Amino acid sequence: MRFRGSSKLPNETLELKTPYRVFSYLFTDDIVNLIRDETNLYSVQKDASKPINVTSQEIRQFVGITYFMSIVHLPNVRMYWSEKYGYAHIRETMPLKRFEFMRQVLHFNDNSKMLPYGQPNSDRLYKIRPIIEKLNRNFGKVPLEQHLSVDEQMCSTKARSALKQYLPDKPHKWGFKLFVICGVSGYGYKFEVYIGQENICADGEPQLGAASNVVVRLAREIPVNQNYRLFFDNYYTSLPLIEFLSHRGILALGTVRRNRIPNCKLPDEKQLKKDREARQSNRLQAITVSTYQWWPGEIIKL
Repeated sequence: MRFRGSSKLPNETLELKTPYRVFSYLFTDDIVNLIRDETNLYSVQKDASKPINVTSQEIRQFVGITYFMSIVHLPNVRMYWSEKYGYAHIRETMPLKRFEFMRQVLHFNDNSKMLPYGQPNSDRLYKIRPIIEKLNRNFGKVPLEQHLSVDEQMCSTKARSALKQYLPDKPHKWGFKLFVICGVSGYGYKFEVYIGQENICADGEPQLGAASNVVVRLAREIPVNQNYRLFFDNYYTSLPLIEFLSHRGILALGTVRRNRIPNCKLPDEKQLKKDREARQSNRLQAITVSTYQWWPGEIIKL
């Protein structure tokens, strides 16, 4: 089917010629100002006699130093300011005591308005929710590519948190698990943080189970009836999900677990080794879902 959408980049994106300009396009002034305001507020809430009075420029400097530390590793933070092992551009950007004070009071939301966990409308990501929403809005300024994928990504951390996950097959095995919709370029258009098995559905959306609902939520960003191609693995795939996406004009393909195929008539492993491949079609409310299985050394089902 012919792709009816458009992946043409707007001029404002094409004019981003340096990594810093790309970063600033996504990490915008309103994010910087939000962090400034919430950090100043929390410093007063913590100790009214010691307000930090941080500026937007200091927030940018703090982010830059932290970003540098994530690339150039030293045993501890204070070493970056040392004369022997540290870096002059860090010492010249911000004093160590100021950096440490900012780390102590850095905030992204108003603690006084946070509902206790377990109460109705409480949010386990309340402390960073404004940042997530603003980043997703900025990521979405780039037009979607024709071919898209939903998958997990790890945001590695050594911090102690009930939300930290272990994924042994990922390069970074411990961290916060993100669900991301990406293009073939690797650009992420939207993400959500895993906080447990959630079945959140909007009005008009079907209840497909926690895994398939992740795809439904992230696919809200895809324009309907434009024949975008969406790919995912067997963690997400189900026939009701394929059917739902088809009715929205989204062409979907994913590996699938055998127990998610109704009336599965595909051959078992022994027979498949002889036949090398097999097909099955399921008719679902005016659409046909085809299942294809082959043996290139191990069973693969699409």
